[in-house]
Amino acid sequence: MEPSPDIYKLLFESIGEGIVVVDKEGCIELTNPSLNRMFGYRPGELKGQKVELLVPRSLRSAHSRQRMKFEKNPRNRPMAAGTDELKGVRKDGTQFPVEVGLNYLDKNGLSKSIAMISDITQRKKTLCELHREKAKGRLYLNLAKAMFIVLDTDMMLQFINQEGCRILEVRGPDSVLGKNWIESFVPADGQEMVQEVFQTLLNGKKEVVEFFDNEIITPNGKRKMIQWHNSLIKNDNGTIEGTLSSGIDITERVDTEKVRTTAMLQGQEQERQRIATELHDGLVQTLSAISLNLKALEEEIHRLENSEKEAYKSAIDLLDNAIKDTRLISHDLMPSALERFGLVKAMEDLIYRTSKNVKLKIDFHTNLDRNIEDPYIITNLYRILQELLQNIVKHAGASKVLIELWEIGSRIRLLVRDDGVGFDGSPEEMQSNGIGLRNISTRVKSMNGKLILDSTARSGTTVTVEIPVLKLK
Repeated sequence: MEPSPDIYKLLFESIGEGIVVVDKEGCIELTNPSLNRMFGYRPGELKGQKVELLVPRSLRSAHSRQRMKFEKNPRNRPMAAGTDELKGVRKDGTQFPVEVGLNYLDKNGLSKSIAMISDITQRKKTLCELHREKAKGRLYLNLAKAMFIVLDTDMMLQFINQEGCRILEVRGPDSVLGKNWIESFVPADGQEMVQEVFQTLLNGKKEVVEFFDNEIITPNGKRKMIQWHNSLIKNDNGTIEGTLSSGIDITERVDTEKVRTTAMLQGQEQERQRIATELHDGLVQTLSAISLNLKALEEEIHRLENSEKEAYKSAIDLLDNAIKDTRLISHDLMPSALERFGLVKAMEDLIYRTSKNVKLKIDFHTNLDRNIEDPYIITNLYRILQELLQNIVKHAGASKVLIELWEIGSRIRLLVRDDGVGFDGSPEEMQSNGIGLRNISTRVKSMNGKLILDSTARSGTTVTVEIPVLKLK
């Protein structure tokens, strides 16, 4: 069923776009109300006028030639396709940007050109503002003293600013865009850790990961430590499209802190060794000599009263316990097993002595069957386990402890899990609450490692330490 003529008239008069019907000579035959309002004319005022009246004076000759070409080969198409410079001119002489769709009607001997005209002033204004904001954004990103990178969900680099290029020591963005960030710019020993952080974001588990430090590697092989702030990029539908990361180069600061921390920790170990030596070679020997001298009097004990005999025996027992305790303290300060038998044997000895003294069930598993060459790392890992076990004994109220020491590629992972009371609060709060974790954190940072704390009240605590170790034998 054909629509009634009234429907066509209603559409013609109510449609928001301007409509102008032009004959073969270029004269206007009909305009709708929207076009009249758009160009500032009264109804019927344009009838009989050349359509070029609606075109800026400087473009009228060119428009007339284009119109005649269109008459010879008419086809429905946008006017001036591929350009955004089309303009209309109002009755008062003001110009405004337009989009024009050309249509041709040839029916029952009638040949008419019909133009659909849209005022795109607001659209162009919005686009200009958008371009201006983008330009300001790019200017800010390029002037910022932090590197900015955008990664898609496949970890491909989609954007990097000038500071990022400077830190990476590359000429410009074109030399790095499209590359896989982790494979190209993260050292092999840190790729798994960085991958975990980004998967946490991309899986929607976190919106932001703040103050995450990891090393990057430049194309010429130079390592730099970057402190990152990572956040998600989502489209209007909430779909995750990638990540935006801002980072600052903290290599110099980390190197300085590492030198200072290393010197401090080495100083502590030297002081431990000095005290341990003095205890073992000094106090223990003195106490042992006293014990021998007292025991040499045992032949005369029968002459003493019973109460005096008991006092003598008590003094000997106290002296023996003092010698034993002093030797234990000396051993904890400088474990001989660490130097003589290596990390695993020293840890096993520490675990045995701890579980024996406090009746704590401790399971220990390791796949480390080679020695770590770096004595600094060996000592720190031992001290970290020692500190964690002391924390468990003092604070956790645990009955079971699981300890795992794994070699994973070029990394060593130490995991300690207890079934104790646990802690409430963030990892940062735990480290600042005086529960023995600050020293551990300092040691981990000095080895460019990662410390993960997982604990809630009444559910126990898991501490994971992961460090890169390049030298194994």
